[in-house]
Amino acid sequence: MPTTITVVRSMAFPRQVVWERLADIASHASWMKEATSIEFMTSQHTGVGTIVDVPTRVGPFATTDRIEFTAWNEPSDLAVRHSGVVSGTGTFMLDEMGPSLTTVTWQESIGLAHRLGGRLGELLARPIITRIWERNLRDLETQIATNHGTLPA
Repeated sequence: MPTTITVVRSMAFPRQVVWERLADIASHASWMKEATSIEFMTSQHTGVGTIVDVPTRVGPFATTDRIEFTAWNEPSDLAVRHSGVVSGTGTFMLDEMGPSLTTVTWQESIGLAHRLGGRLGELLARPIITRIWERNLRDLETQIATNHGTLPA
């Protein structure tokens, strides 16, 4: 049974502004610190069917995560499927809480291959990954703020 990780962050930006940065897949490695790069495996770079390979490092552990985008509903959500030593599904949901306030929910159900500890590895990794993803969302917010000339709260 995969482990589910959910992180939530409210950002003082309109949903469309947050979506534009989130939908820029090529930029993900700049705010997802565990991702060292994004390599497109398809000619399309947005939307359902886009596939990327993402070399990933968390501490001493490194792998390449293959990710396929399985849903793309501008500006509300996108979903992915992971395959490889990390498998599972994930979603980013953008909820408009006001004209300049968006709640971002990042939820993934992931499983680790036996060589990464399987179920025990998932349980041990969960609090670490949660902290990393919370930082990632802060970094995403900072990048959006930098691009729009405002500082996050």
